[in-house]
Amino acid sequence: MKQERSTFIKGILVGIIVIVWGHTVVSGGMVFYRRHFEQEIPVAEKIELIVSILEDRFIGDLDHQAMQDAMFSGLLDGVGDIYTSYMTAYEFRRFRELSAGTFVGIGAVVSRTEDGSVLIVSPYRGSPAYNAGILPGDRILEVNGEDITANDLVITIGMIQGEEGTPVNLTIYREMENRTFEIEIIRAVIEIPTVHYEMLENNIGYVHLSGFDRVTYGQFVSAYENLASQGMEGLILDLRNNPGGMLDVVVNITSRLVPEGAILYIQDSTGNRRARYSTPGEIEIPLVILINGHSASASEVLAGAAVDHGVARLVGQQSFGKGSVQDIVPLPDGSALRITIATYYTPNGTAIDGYGLTPTYIVEIEDYQSARIHQIAFEYDIQLQKAIEVIEGWVAETE
Repeated sequence: MKQERSTFIKGILVGIIVIVWGHTVVSGGMVFYRRHFEQEIPVAEKIELIVSILEDRFIGDLDHQAMQDAMFSGLLDGVGDIYTSYMTAYEFRRFRELSAGTFVGIGAVVSRTEDGSVLIVSPYRGSPAYNAGILPGDRILEVNGEDITANDLVITIGMIQGEEGTPVNLTIYREMENRTFEIEIIRAVIEIPTVHYEMLENNIGYVHLSGFDRVTYGQFVSAYENLASQGMEGLILDLRNNPGGMLDVVVNITSRLVPEGAILYIQDSTGNRRARYSTPGEIEIPLVILINGHSASASEVLAGAAVDHGVARLVGQQSFGKGSVQDIVPLPDGSALRITIATYYTPNGTAIDGYGLTPTYIVEIEDYQSARIHQIAFEYDIQLQKAIEVIEGWVAETE
């Protein structure tokens, strides 16, 4: 029996090889291809050939625009860099709307992960997402029951946004609790509050930056001047869970804190380096900057420059380590390319990409605490308490 079974299996394998090599056969859900000889086909001709075959043989309806968009997206995906991507005309319009400072949505800073889910980096204080209990570190898997893991981030953002007062249903995975759940959030007009500030005890100013958008510089200057008018003697700048933003904005903010000199060095694809410089003037009071594992990109530019110029001390946890610069290249048809064009280094030449910044004072906390850090009362935030301790000691040294 064993010998007969072995002979039978060998016969099947030989038959399959012969069929695959010689003919096209469709049977039992299996597809076999005719024998062919490889030859090069020009790209444009190959695309035309593929579309022609689809039009002739595909049993469904073809959306040619969607096929073209997917082709361009795939071209950029082939670069192998998650920060380099293609934006359709619709996606690019949404991107510009987001950069304007106001939009209708749930109110959260998000980023795309390697598995395709959308990571909640930080919900805006008082936003629908914040009030619904969405936490930093949560991952969006579905929007209104539709799997979004194959989408470009801008497409998913467009799905989450919508008309003011309408609901959006999100399927959320919360890793720290190892559970998946659904939540309904009512969309609202979001005026991006990227700066929150207040005066703490002993004239210590506290400024939390959640991002570096177009509106952030003006909001920061207003906060800083207000605190200074109240007699601020030390400043805690909170960049925890800040994913970054616009390079020009962070350069302008950093320029108000560090002395005249380089803020960062940008190295392009040819290896050439150029610097972005600050203008004269610097902070004249002790400065402590809070960072954690979600402090990335522009946050690391500011923190790295402040430390290298000797005007700040870092408290918290190792930062994310995104030291790359993206440029948006609009195309004539309204679409655009988002391309990683350079890596950046701190004024002392320290590489950030893949490494991050190490705090002067390391204060480790659990991931679930880090995700909720701006929802924790000040007295229970041990990283903030350490920053206050450092500031108070520094102020005492200067008196």
